[in-house]
Amino acid sequence: MFFSLGWPVEYIVLRSLELFVLFYYTQVLGLPGSLAGLALFIAMLVDAFADPAIGSYSDNLRNSRFGRRHTLMFLAPVPLGLALVAVFMPPADIGQWALFAWLTVSTIAVRFLCGLYIVPYSAQLAELTRDPAERASLQLYKSVAQTLFDSAMLAVAFNLFFAKKPDGSGGQTDPSTYLPFAITLGTALVITTTLSALGTRQRMLKIERETVGDTPAYTGNHLSPARILGAWRKVLFGRANLRALIIGALLTATATSVMRSLASHLGVFFWDLTPEQIGYWQQAAIPGFFVGMIIARVFAKRLELIRMVLVSLILIIGAVTVLPALKLLGVIAPGDLLFKILLSSNFIMGIGSGMLMLLAGLVCAEAADEDEFVTGLAAQGFLFGFVFLATKMGSALGKLLSGTALDVIGFPKGATSIPADVVDTLAWTLVGSVAVLGGVSYYFWSRFHLPKKRHQEILQELQARRDANIPAT
Repeated sequence: MFFSLGWPVEYIVLRSLELFVLFYYTQVLGLPGSLAGLALFIAMLVDAFADPAIGSYSDNLRNSRFGRRHTLMFLAPVPLGLALVAVFMPPADIGQWALFAWLTVSTIAVRFLCGLYIVPYSAQLAELTRDPAERASLQLYKSVAQTLFDSAMLAVAFNLFFAKKPDGSGGQTDPSTYLPFAITLGTALVITTTLSALGTRQRMLKIERETVGDTPAYTGNHLSPARILGAWRKVLFGRANLRALIIGALLTATATSVMRSLASHLGVFFWDLTPEQIGYWQQAAIPGFFVGMIIARVFAKRLELIRMVLVSLILIIGAVTVLPALKLLGVIAPGDLLFKILLSSNFIMGIGSGMLMLLAGLVCAEAADEDEFVTGLAAQGFLFGFVFLATKMGSALGKLLSGTALDVIGFPKGATSIPADVVDTLAWTLVGSVAVLGGVSYYFWSRFHLPKKRHQEILQELQARRDANIPAT
């Protein structure tokens, strides 16, 4: 249970950046979409060095009474909560470039501190157990925790902070609602991450004593460009499975980031939804998420993981693109029935997302096993650092694309009424970008090849090496 409490931090941070930050800075504060997207992209570039370095440092940390994972996990929560609040607390009456600088610096802080926690936290999945069924259970628990937190966050956001008031004020265009919302999120984040670290520390200390022991540690500069670039070469031009995993995760995250970054714009202007309806629309994915996780958990033992990943991608891409395309083509018309179809579509998207969330973690853990088998080195933190870097790079790229698209199509800032042709162009942008990015990500995921039989052989060999205390051949 304590392990599951740590995972929502990644989702809370990404969800808040995707669903609220771009809308807040462009539609409420008036920052051009391209500058807002550029600020988030710059923060991603910092992650390109920070996340792998954090993973490497955590892998090689020795002689800490908190353990190599938990030393960083205890450092991150409070500064991360404060940084998240700072994103939504820019100084009043500052110029465009000062606002851009504030968004850039505060987002860099949020992403770095999130990585400081989530990279060592995620490495635990491959270390707490080698059993695929137990890993699936751990992945299910943390996915359930994420879903519950997501449900609570959306309910609080759209039914409390962003709900329309009787006099017509409020909603997502009201600047006064964002800071209290951010404080609430930041407080919840600090509490859950600290509880997770406290609850898993003793178990991980025992595992580290048994598996790490006196093995030599890398003592060089973890931020060395040569080391980071060498790791990038290994990922992109070395083993095919690592390349497929990292690029597939990057493109999937980019597609979902575009979808979430533009969701508020489409909900308000394309679907003509009220804030309450937007909340229901977003929350419709949550029961689907549970269904998807259950499906993935049940069939993970019987089917090849990567085939199920591909099915989940089809569900997500179809749910996001088909309905807007049908409305744009005039096949469906606005009305109560359309809103019900919208809810059903997001439910299907939730099924795919739930499956993908659970399965992606299992695929990453198996890739870490294969990497240890080939190299003889347990570097789960380093590998998971790259995986999370890929997802955050995708998130930033999606925001950059979304912000640039808003500027290119001339989407007005701060307006309550948008010309229909501009709104339709934005909807076509969403449909096209998600379809293309999702399709290419499908291709790369399909290149991952580690059959269950081969993975079992790898696990047996790794256990034999530990028993005999011998290096890789």
